[in-house]
Amino acid sequence: MYGDKEELYDAVKEIIVKTLKRDTMDIDWESEQLYRDLAIDSLEAITIIVEIENLYGIEVPDEDLGVELFGSLAGLCAKVCECKEGHSDTVS
Repeated sequence: MYGDKEELYDAVKEIIVKTLKRDTMDIDWESEQLYRDLAIDSLEAITIIVEIENLYGIEVPDEDLGVELFGSLAGLCAKVCECKEGHSDTVS
């Protein structure tokens, strides 16, 4: 329904690269401090989340929106998976 883990990571990476207008080779995707390393500002963070929400038809709860969400690519993708699983109960 939503693809595999690699597809999710690739889609989220593409959204980040497009939003930040950065070359994917310049980004350390293994970083545990992605937010800081990429100097993501609040508008960019919101843009990234909205793009992810639109792509996957999910909603990330407001209480989860914060610097911690962008701690790492793995953490961000885990939150997307969590939201997709919660959303799948209402999607046919």
